[in-house]
Amino acid sequence: MSIQLTVTLPDKIHQRTQYLAELTGRSLEEILGAMLELSLSPFVPQIDLDQPVTALSDMDVIALTGLQMQPEQDCHLSQLLDQKKSAPLSETEQAELERLMHVYEIGMVYKSQALAEAVHRGLREPLTL
Repeated sequence: MSIQLTVTLPDKIHQRTQYLAELTGRSLEEILGAMLELSLSPFVPQIDLDQPVTALSDMDVIALTGLQMQPEQDCHLSQLLDQKKSAPLSETEQAELERLMHVYEIGMVYKSQALAEAVHRGLREPLTL
């Protein structure tokens, strides 16, 4: 199933994406779809994150409560953040930092939803400060 969307892209993003589409012989829509799928890809491959956290099994909810970035991603994110403190990042480094921050943020959303669901189901005690 597919849904058609109308999206306004900054000129720079459109130009880069169009160039990549031309290089690969794919449509702009295919490139954007692949990029979105990659950026939203599951963090825990054995868990189907295409459904809401509330629909997951108890075991999958508990697994998500311990969600962490992959060690390589976490290390690279830390390196880029440290590097940014001392000097401006290149365009490529800035794009990678933004991508990794997006991965981190989405992971935290899944983790927080899983924690709330685990408490709701009585699978774990609420977090305390």
